[in-house]
Amino acid sequence: VALPPSMLKPGDNTVTISGKVRVVFNTGNGQKWLDASNSASMSFTIKVDPSLQPPQLQLSVTPSQSEVTITTDNSGNLIYTPSSITHTVKPAKVSNMTVPAGFKVKRLEFVIDKDNSRVSSATTPDYTESYDTTATTITSFSQSKSFSYNTTYIQPGKTGTPAYYGKVRYVVADSNGNEYTSGWSTIAPVQATVTTKVLDPTQPTVNAMSDDKITLTMTSGTSWT
Repeated sequence: VALPPSMLKPGDNTVTISGKVRVVFNTGNGQKWLDASNSASMSFTIKVDPSLQPPQLQLSVTPSQSEVTITTDNSGNLIYTPSSITHTVKPAKVSNMTVPAGFKVKRLEFVIDKDNSRVSSATTPDYTESYDTTATTITSFSQSKSFSYNTTYIQPGKTGTPAYYGKVRYVVADSNGNEYTSGWSTIAPVQATVTTKVLDPTQPTVNAMSDDKITLTMTSGTSWT
C-alpha cells in the first residue's frame, strides 16, 4: 500500500487498511468466485514531526536611558548618585513561529541574562510563558528579569552601556495534546545607556522630589514656582 504524502499531516496519522478474500474456481466452463462473508482491517499510526522554524526575539530594557551624578566628598572620594540602577529586561516581540493547521502555541521558553556566553550555552529555559493561540507573532508578556548595574564602574564624564541578551523557543501541541518544541532563536541583544554628570563641588545643588515646589526669586522681585 503506497500512502500519498497528502495523507500525512504533522502529528499523529492513523491509517486503516481493510481487505477481504475472494476464492476463484475454474469450472472448466469459465471462472466463478465466492467472496468471504466478512472483511478484516488493521490500523497503525504514523507520527510526523512538524517542521518548526526557529523564532525571532526582540528584547526591551527599562530604563533605557539613565543619568548618574558624580560629586566628591571632603576627602576627594567620588560619590555616585545613584550608585546602582535596576534594569528590567523583558521580551518585546516573538515572531516567525510555525503553527501548522490544527496546532496551537502552548508555551514560550526564555533565557535572559547579562552573560552572553551563558545565554548561548543554556539548554533549559529561565522561565516560561503559557499560551493557547494560533498566532505566529506574540507581543504580550507578563514576566521579566531584573539586573542590578553598578554605576560606580563608569569613569567620570563617560557613558556606560550595559548589555543584556536573550533567546527563545516555542512549544506547539496538536489536537491530541502531543507537544513539539522548536529550536532556539538566535541571541537577541538589548542595550541601556547610562550617562554621567560631574557636578562642581563649589556650586550649590538643589534636590527635589517630583511633587516638591521650588520658588526662585530674582533680585528684581520676580518669582517663579
